[in-house]
Amino acid sequence: AMMAAMMGSMRGMSESSTRVHARSIKQVRVEAAGSMRARGTFGTDMVWYSIKSNTPASTVVFFGGDKCDDIANSATADDEDILRLSKPENIIALLQEKFKSPARGSQNFTVGNECVNVFVIEPTRVQDGVWSCFDNFMESTRSGEPTKGYAQQGKALLQLSSLLRSTMRSVPEIEKELCDLGRTVLVGFSKGGVVLNQMLAELSAGTAKSSSSELQLQEDGDMSNGNSQDDSEKRVLIDEVHYVDAGLNSRGAYLTHPEIIENLSGMQEHRRDRALKVFLHGTPRQWRDRRRKWVGDEKDRMVALMRKNKMSVTERIYMEEEEASLAMHFRCLEAMNVEQE
Repeated sequence: AMMAAMMGSMRGMSESSTRVHARSIKQVRVEAAGSMRARGTFGTDMVWYSIKSNTPASTVVFFGGDKCDDIANSATADDEDILRLSKPENIIALLQEKFKSPARGSQNFTVGNECVNVFVIEPTRVQDGVWSCFDNFMESTRSGEPTKGYAQQGKALLQLSSLLRSTMRSVPEIEKELCDLGRTVLVGFSKGGVVLNQMLAELSAGTAKSSSSELQLQEDGDMSNGNSQDDSEKRVLIDEVHYVDAGLNSRGAYLTHPEIIENLSGMQEHRRDRALKVFLHGTPRQWRDRRRKWVGDEKDRMVALMRKNKMSVTERIYMEEEEASLAMHFRCLEAMNVEQE
């Protein structure tokens, strides 16, 4: 186990003495890429991955939207972009490029360590070949919308942490090494934003229940099979959340619960220099859709609540003067600016 041996001695020690940073972990550089059915706490999910190091500057996790496999490859620029930006391997390359900047502020970033590990987590189920459903992360309807809203006591954080553990351990070179995720970034594109909503709801509760056999993403980002009883050691620390043209065919594309936002804000004072940063990237296709006016309204409500509670939230719109289209929706992935203001 990656840190099981040291977890027992951590109890009762001060935070400063228990924190294990990347500088004290032997860095192992690898070139591991592929896909696998990773075992999670609540079931298996297909994970595409590109792993560069056991101590990357950043770890980026991507959740996508509904499938567009039925689009004919007509060689038009629009169809080519949609198909290209639907492929996990292309998403991985794009995200590694966007999040490699030293301006991201990772404690792991040093000259020579610009490594970014990327994980693309496929939906648990694709209904009728189109509708992405992340059933292992939350209760979903037949077509993948949240069944009962966003529960503060849910399963998304544990499913994420266990999937990362399974995937990292599949790489022989780092199977037994200590690992530090660096800055942990979640990206939710289109319907994938519902998974981000669920994780933020769970984070707002201040704890994520877990068992000793599951991977913990400790408050300092370390990966372990921790057996501590302290709930504070069982939280997944998420540094950044990026909603990319999020939207649904029903309400619930964005978090609009005042209590959840207030609780998230209240947790920030304990995170010091790693306060949660939220980015909302959008296009007219979602934010100005007259047939689904609630999408833009929910986005505005979420931004207003976060600003009222003094959270770090950045809102950016792209291709503002263009006619709304499905291709625009996918091109938002390439257009998004992930840098801090």
